[in-house]
Amino acid sequence: MLPAADAPPRSPSARGSSNRSATPSSTTRRQPTPGKAKTGRVRQLVRPALALITLVLIADALVGENGWFERQREQVRLEEMTGTLDRVRQENADLDVRAKRLDAADPATIEDLARRKLEMLKPGEVLFIAATRPDAADARDASPPATAR
Repeated sequence: MLPAADAPPRSPSARGSSNRSATPSSTTRRQPTPGKAKTGRVRQLVRPALALITLVLIADALVGENGWFERQREQVRLEEMTGTLDRVRQENADLDVRAKRLDAADPATIEDLARRKLEMLKPGEVLFIAATRPDAADARDASPPATAR
């Protein structure tokens, strides 16, 4: 029996059940295609593999040769070296000023240098020498050796 030309088109759900009642037993089931079974196995293998690859990449980003932890260590070393470089530059500038004074034969600089290095005194000055404690090595050498019995 063909549908009449004047009849409105049926909905997709009505097409499957032509004149039968819509009971659960009357619906037809699809048979799985062979490609679907392979896809399920592939998915079972691909998802854990992708998770493992992701974990390896994250671990490498954190701990690897150029990872986050290494960059933090290098940042600390850079800050330390920058501080050292600033101190050396300041010391270099001080030495440069001192060298220019010596080249210019500044009398005050020459006098200060002579008093320190040559231990020279002005007339009327008194030199005080602070007594120092002997080192532990000097104290050991001064004590008599212990005798073994």
